[in-house]
Amino acid sequence: SVVSAPSDDLTGHGLPLTKISNFHISDVRAVNCHNAGVGVFIDSNYGDADVYVENCGNATHTTNGFDINSSKYGHFTFVSNGCYDGARVLDNCWGNTVRGSIYNATRHGFTYNNQSTNESYNNTIDVNVDTCGTNGFIVGLNCRTSNIRASIISASGVGMTFTNDVNHSANLNIDLTTRS
Repeated sequence: SVVSAPSDDLTGHGLPLTKISNFHISDVRAVNCHNAGVGVFIDSNYGDADVYVENCGNATHTTNGFDINSSKYGHFTFVSNGCYDGARVLDNCWGNTVRGSIYNATRHGFTYNNQSTNESYNNTIDVNVDTCGTNGFIVGLNCRTSNIRASIISASGVGMTFTNDVNHSANLNIDLTTRS
């Protein structure tokens, strides 16, 4: 029989956390989230999370290990191991501290990006990417006034890439180390 990816945006996630404030999550492990789901998906404010995700996403469901979307003033620590894409910070995130390690991502290590109508700013991102199939760290549209520290070890593509012109992402303080 053929199984289709669910239409529900939150189906198949290891841990979807949406519209929650003042949360604390620790010692969470999400493994084998393939059914169109992200290992850990957070769309919430004023909290902290310490999570481990492994083997989430595949060639059919190209999802992420760890995903922060529209979250404000959070503290996030994660390990993403063997996921299709390691981790992302997307769409209207500000005032967050994100620290993580990404191992053996099939495609991209880390993505910091927004849709054209959204903007992320005042985030501190500190990630280590150890082996990924394409780009180690992607900076996309409307990412502003943020501190980024990235250590990229063995990316098949480039260590850090900007997918939009410099006018769409501004005032970024970037400390990049790459090794192959």
